Amino acid sequence: MSYLIILAFVGLIITSVAKRIHFSPELICVIVMGAVSFIPWVPDLEIDGDVVLEIILPPLLFSAARNLSGYKFAKLRTPILYLGVGMIFITALVVAWFTTLIAGFMTFTSGLILGAVVAPPDAVSSVSIGKKMHLPDKIMTILTGESLINDAASLTLFSFAVGIVYHQNNFISHPVLLFVWTCGIGIVIGVVGGFITLLVRKVLKEPNLIAVFTLLMPFAVYTWCEDIHGSGVLAVVAAGFVVERSSFTATHATRLQEQSLWRSVETLLDAFVFSFVGLQLRFIINSLQASELDTWWTIGVGLLVLLVVLIIRPIMVLGYNAVRLIIYKVSFKSVNKFDFNVSDKSTKRFKNRLENAPMSWREFTILSWTGMRGVVTLAAASSIPMKLSEQATVVPTSSEFKIHIFVQVVGLIVALGTLLIQGTTLPFLIKKILPPEIRDKDNLEGEWGKARKLMEQSALKVIENEAETDPDNFDKEHFEEVWKQLDTNQIGKNKRDISFVSQLLQEIVETQREDMQQAAIDGNVHPDVAKEYLDRLDHRIASFTTH
Repeated sequence: MSYLIILAFVGLIITSVAKRIHFSPELICVIVMGAVSFIPWVPDLEIDGDVVLEIILPPLLFSAARNLSGYKFAKLRTPILYLGVGMIFITALVVAWFTTLIAGFMTFTSGLILGAVVAPPDAVSSVSIGKKMHLPDKIMTILTGESLINDAASLTLFSFAVGIVYHQNNFISHPVLLFVWTCGIGIVIGVVGGFITLLVRKVLKEPNLIAVFTLLMPFAVYTWCEDIHGSGVLAVVAAGFVVERSSFTATHATRLQEQSLWRSVETLLDAFVFSFVGLQLRFIINSLQASELDTWWTIGVGLLVLLVVLIIRPIMVLGYNAVRLIIYKVSFKSVNKFDFNVSDKSTKRFKNRLENAPMSWREFTILSWTGMRGVVTLAAASSIPMKLSEQATVVPTSSEFKIHIFVQVVGLIVALGTLLIQGTTLPFLIKKILPPEIRDKDNLEGEWGKARKLMEQSALKVIENEAETDPDNFDKEHFEEVWKQLDTNQIGKNKRDISFVSQLLQEIVETQREDMQQAAIDGNVHPDVAKEYLDRLDHRIASFTTH
């Protein structure tokens, strides 16, 4: 245990250095700890594969689901579901077919395990790069939504394939019915767990208690679902979506507490996972050499699978774009066939098609090259069983050991390869094909304008009410000057200013927050814009309470 704690500290240090030099923390952690693993006195740290899935993935998936706007997901559901579900299954099937051709000991089902391991791209690397490079909101939404959905799809498929190959799941003998049960019960339990969380959040008043309960909830939902042969991953994602809908109604203290907590959890788990995997490099190579597999042959197969994975994504994105182009043209031609008005359902359908218009060649290129693999691939690869079942012998057979080592090695090669090839070239690619004026363009300019107007109206409402209530003691010009200072984060130097407007400012900010919450709930302001303003207002309210 002490070694694991040290590893977490080291991972955090490496992550901090990588962010300062503006390089991928995930890749740096793997490379540095991979080099460290070859130091003779470094111990071989072992973690049970189920622990990796049960401890690390639930909070990461839940946090990602909480951060994804349901509104944006609904608007871009077609490309998200296509990439997050369709591409996962196509990739897994192609990889399974490919490995059965070149690896005689791999059956199609065991190849499906490998396919599920290497299929899901990781949002951490792509989204972090996208934010730094100011990618358009549409691309960022697709990347975030895709990653969340593909994690659930790939791990559900992974558990399904492992259960068949290793005889771990005899709950339902028919594979199709088993898959339907696994997905269905996972979603149901996730929704139930999410609503239970909302109920508890209303009962608990202390922000610290609410944050701790919310942190424990994904573990409880995952374990509960897995115990009845459901998909714990789908349960966590569904619960995250339910809890996300309550984010607008939470108090400022709860929002700030949870934001800080979840950022810390995500940073710690990412640093630990990638550092742990890097530290396993020497020992994976030693295990490969001790097996009946030829080392260089296995590495070669891993590189071929990497090539297959890199090729599938552009083909799938191109296919989607071609279909969208056909639908878009047909929809556009149909405009002249109707006499549209505001309430016309045909108009609404047409507007929806415009929002899901085909991607430009710039968007297509960026999405095709954002397929870096990460935590899910590495965690799933490390959780491959070493024996057929709990009743099997402790020492795995030759075939079992081959599958275990083969999937681990190939999964590691694919993860490292995509991080190295795509992760290092993506920023350069974005700079080349997306000019600054496109990258910096605010796609939500109208929504920001509505939000700013709402804030001004809320402030004006409070000011006018105060002026009417106590006109003799209200110095409007002085207040407006101090308000400008507050708006530019310059207030705090003059104690007279603070005492003059402290209570009134609190009332204004609280009113603005209430109005913005209601606007977000009613759908009058884009949820992302509302969240951004609520974050600012949360910090302002918190600053008042500290004086």
